[in-house]
Amino acid sequence: MIILTNQNQAATYISICIAHCGTLAALPILVAWVTNNVGGHTKRAVAVSFATAVVQIGGVLVPQIYGEIDKPTYRQGYVIVSILLGCTLIVTCILRFCLAKENHRRDHLSNEDYDREVAGRTCDRHPDVRYMI
Repeated sequence: MIILTNQNQAATYISICIAHCGTLAALPILVAWVTNNVGGHTKRAVAVSFATAVVQIGGVLVPQIYGEIDKPTYRQGYVIVSILLGCTLIVTCILRFCLAKENHRRDHLSNEDYDREVAGRTCDRHPDVRYMI
């Protein structure tokens, strides 16, 4: 938000560097979260590849978001990126809630429900698997 309100180039540059460090630090956490919550080698490899590809799409979108028209403040680009980061936070919270709810459901399965769910379930669909939150 410093970027949107401050016209000082040094403050803008420093805040962008700090924000970039924060977003880059999220990638290993994302990969660890995906690998811990997806079962099976092939499924895990595809999930990690997909998650990394989604993150790397930013390299394609950035030139489109920060257009020549918005020079030198790039207010529209900063607003779009802030909205996308907010959406990411919301989706992460929803996913965390859903995984916690599924863990709670699996913890409280009756013996009959457990036997019914074990049949034909493998990898992360098996009722003994708990999602990392």
